[in-house]
Amino acid sequence: MSSQAASYIEVEDQPAGWSSDDIHKITWVLDCHGQESRNIILVHIREINEELWGILVSKEGA
Repeated sequence: MSSQAASYIEVEDQPAGWSSDDIHKITWVLDCHGQESRNIILVHIREINEELWGILVSKEGA
């Protein structure tokens, strides 16, 4: 549970078509994977939506 709480991020400017809840769900899925898998998933997200990717990557170190 604590990793989920730590991953819960405030999203002020979410990409068009994506809700704050969507961002939280994606972050939770990323938290379920090791760093190598996370990087692969993030590469695919970047191909689909660079704005969404930027939000997720900016929260990686947070």
